[in-house]
Amino acid sequence: MLFRSGVCDYNLNLSRVAHREETLFTYELHKKGYGVYAVSNAVSWHLKNPNGGIRAETKRLREELESKGQPLAVYDVPLLFETKAQSQFDEIIVISCTADQQRERMQLRDSQLSAAEIGKRIAAQIPMPIKEAGADFVVRNDRDEAHLQSEIQRLLQWLEELKKN
Repeated sequence: MLFRSGVCDYNLNLSRVAHREETLFTYELHKKGYGVYAVSNAVSWHLKNPNGGIRAETKRLREELESKGQPLAVYDVPLLFETKAQSQFDEIIVISCTADQQRERMQLRDSQLSAAEIGKRIAAQIPMPIKEAGADFVVRNDRDEAHLQSEIQRLLQWLEELKKN
């Protein structure tokens, strides 16, 4: 998810449970000079305080970066569509994969989850085709690593065009 206000903090330990592709994606953005900002407890903030929490933090960060004159920030927002937070961002990037891949990756991230728990979590999310339709850019993460690398390069070109505008 993007807003045109600057590069923000990047942490190589951004997501302890991230699968290989997610780490590759954020690291490639980092190498090109883009920052990735994530609030690790964003979802729990939202659930505890839907009028503040992540929305207030996003607004605060955006104002801070805009005041510094930074051109672009990449913000990692879990459950963006589910929390109806799309309007806070100028552009939205969705990283897409198949439902089977989503289940498999969830199991890899948290081996303690049962198939039923994984099914409940996926059922609670908005279906991927709807997220894709609501995105300004879709990264297809449903093939091998070489394909993902080409998708990342395509994204980086798109980001460069955004910076020019």
